[in-house]
Amino acid sequence: MKKLLLLFIFILSISFVVAVPGDWKGEVNISGSAAATGTTVTAYSGSTLLATTTTPTTTAGRTAFGNDFYVLAFEATDGASINFRICGISATNATFSSGTHTLNLSLTKKADGTTGCTCDAVCSGGHCVNPGTTGVCSSNTYYCNSNDVCESAFGETTSTCSADCPSGGGGSSGGGSYTPPTTETTVSTVITTGGTGSFAFTEDHGVTQVDITVKDGVSSSSVTVTESSKPSSAPFAIATSDGDVYKYLEITPTISNSNIKTAKITFRVAKTWVTAGNIDSSTVTLRKLVNNAWVTYTTTPTTEDASYYYYETTVSSFSTYSIVGSHKVAAPSANQTTNVTTTPTTNVTPTPATNVTTPATNETQKPPVTPSKIGNGWYWGIAAIILLAVILYFVFYRKKKA
Repeated sequence: MKKLLLLFIFILSISFVVAVPGDWKGEVNISGSAAATGTTVTAYSGSTLLATTTTPTTTAGRTAFGNDFYVLAFEATDGASINFRICGISATNATFSSGTHTLNLSLTKKADGTTGCTCDAVCSGGHCVNPGTTGVCSSNTYYCNSNDVCESAFGETTSTCSADCPSGGGGSSGGGSYTPPTTETTVSTVITTGGTGSFAFTEDHGVTQVDITVKDGVSSSSVTVTESSKPSSAPFAIATSDGDVYKYLEITPTISNSNIKTAKITFRVAKTWVTAGNIDSSTVTLRKLVNNAWVTYTTTPTTEDASYYYYETTVSSFSTYSIVGSHKVAAPSANQTTNVTTTPTTNVTPTPATNVTTPATNETQKPPVTPSKIGNGWYWGIAAIILLAVILYFVFYRKKKA
């Protein structure tokens, strides 16, 4: 009975002690210099993200810990190999154990062509193009990889990468016919107060018509549509793993945004682009650059012909736009049952950014930490083992005494 009791406790303890918590902290250094505030630090076990944080971004945090200090807390099994990364680039590996550890991280800036970057700071050329899992270091705001595919996600155009985007041929965003950037201006006559002016376009930049309803009448007006590339300071409109960008556009009316009551943009995408990029035509949307972020507008499919799908979107002002589409999702096999929750589409009006002032406090701020399940479960497991051992001991002791 006693041997059986000990064996049971041993097996139970193994089942509880699988992952243990550990804290890691230290300085972050890039090519001999302290990392800038807000630099991302992550910890991975294989391909699994365990935790992420940034170097302090608040005055209190920088005062308490230093500009280049990081703190990470996460769970892993003892002896596991942990890879620490700075802005997506591997800095060092460490063997996991519970408790608190000091581990300074450093790396040398990476050459053009290095992939996986998430910020410019880790690239010797000063630019991380398409930041994320497919991010690549470059000396320019674009990266030409000469793979015979014109990829707008990497800023490739006829002017930046003629090898991949030859004039009159090649592809756009990985497929479809590519045409050099175009500019087209359409002029309208008088628009009365509360009236609507229609501006039709024929060039292959994507826009077919713009309708503007004004608050106050105008004696003359025009709208210019220019096919452009991604603004250098803006993120890409969609990740290449999720979909493709059909066009980047600048739409500029002579009517001021403050005098626009409402407006509608009608546009089209080539079916060759949809097919070549494995795009789901129902996911095509218009996105507007607002405060250096892409805001998705509700987009309605209207019709199609032999060459194009047509869409329309209602907007309240004009700026830089992108036309994007998501890749098709593979249908489940005949033997699979998939539960799908449908979320209704709603019209979303972008909320302008506001300046928020945070009152000063005397509280010392710590660097932001995003742990992944720092488990009280481990401690409760030990407590449960001890309690069970005590109960079984008294049961065994009473039987023996009886």
